[in-house]
Amino acid sequence: MVWRVCLVSALIFVADRGRAQACEAKLAERIQADFITHVASDRDEYEVCEVHSKKESKVAFLKRSFGVDLFSKAETYESKEVFVKREPDSIDLHLGILVLHYPNEKTAAKILSRINKRDRRYFERTVVLTRYSVYRAGKSVVAIYSEKFRDHRVRMFLDSFDSRDGDQARPP
Repeated sequence: MVWRVCLVSALIFVADRGRAQACEAKLAERIQADFITHVASDRDEYEVCEVHSKKESKVAFLKRSFGVDLFSKAETYESKEVFVKREPDSIDLHLGILVLHYPNEKTAAKILSRINKRDRRYFERTVVLTRYSVYRAGKSVVAIYSEKFRDHRVRMFLDSFDSRDGDQARPP
């Protein structure tokens, strides 16, 4: 009888852990959907463009831009670059999304702490001034960034993710 209870408990733990990992794995997609809704909900028509980069190029760019090595302890990562063009505006609103998955919450918290020590929320060594916000979600560190941060819709979206005042910001 005890064995059955332990087995059931173990299966529930594995199922919950699997759901949590799946939830973290879809985080970049959820942020992308939230961004599109946030910047285009008042339009009847809009275009969405997702840009894909080679892994090596993206990692090199992000390492250089953050000025902090985010990747060495990460188990996996997701990265997206999204542009939303609001009709009839001709402005493409940009959002980059980086979700780094670490082995445990302690490692993720340390990485976030290293990023939060920086005074400025702008990428280093980039041609275009790019602002970012960052927060922790469980074992993951999420960074969103944009070259179009001067647009009030993008700025509001970035601000809603900023974790300067704490460990885990609440996304919109």
